[in-house]
Amino acid sequence: IGAIAALWLASWAFRRLLFSIKIARLAKTVPGVDGGIPILGQAINLVTTPPWDLLTSWVSRYGPLYRFNMFGTQVVVLADPHYIREIMNTKLSYFHKDLVFAYKPFMPLFGDGIVTSDGPKWFHQRRQL
Repeated sequence: IGAIAALWLASWAFRRLLFSIKIARLAKTVPGVDGGIPILGQAINLVTTPPWDLLTSWVSRYGPLYRFNMFGTQVVVLADPHYIREIMNTKLSYFHKDLVFAYKPFMPLFGDGIVTSDGPKWFHQRRQL
């Protein structure tokens, strides 16, 4: 049983590595925000400038789809209502909300409502609207 578990773990790690490589390649096709500090990325900019103003200025500069680095994580911004609607209606299973990092500060305010929930709970709440 130990050998089977080790084989399964190795297979899982290999699939995860391949997925990470694929995501890294895809991310390179999305325009990236210039500058930033290694590891911190654009975190300093997001603290020193109101985030909504900064993200809006980046939309003006890079277009409605761009990426930036924050604490070693690639953040992709999509600011086109047409594509957001398409994702929400047909391709939602390909995406997930980052409830641990991005939404955590909002959890006390929003609770586990439609804004901060994901997966089956989100689908159930969305059907209620």
